[in-house]
Amino acid sequence: MKEKSPLAVTAKRWFAADRYLLVRTFSRAKLMAQWMFLGKNGSAEVENEFRVNGKFSIEMREGGEVREYSGAYKEIVPGRKIVFTWHSDSVKNTEVTITFAEKEGGTEFILTHSQIPDEETLKELEQFWTACLNNLEKMTTENK
Repeated sequence: MKEKSPLAVTAKRWFAADRYLLVRTFSRAKLMAQWMFLGKNGSAEVENEFRVNGKFSIEMREGGEVREYSGAYKEIVPGRKIVFTWHSDSVKNTEVTITFAEKEGGTEFILTHSQIPDEETLKELEQFWTACLNNLEKMTTENK
């Protein structure tokens, strides 16, 4: 049996938004497409079956480049936690855990992307999640 990698990206943010709104940005493909991409001029097409064992696929575009991501939901605790697998050209069988908690009139959001195979991929995923969460923050701020 292959040993799991100890490498992980952790991103912690506070959002001035209700935790249920943040969960909806994962549960609805149309909302996910508004923030799950790189850069300011990126875009995404999303298919999403938000339920345990449901699958998702994301096609991100920016500057003529297309990247594809997919996975399946392993655990969903309404308003509190989402766990899903994450696959792309650079990683297979990694796992993302996101927790949502009410804090100081908003939501504390903690994302952990684990089982990352190497340092190079770790750095790429740190940049990826930072860009996506910046987009999510902008989206939730603009839609208040």
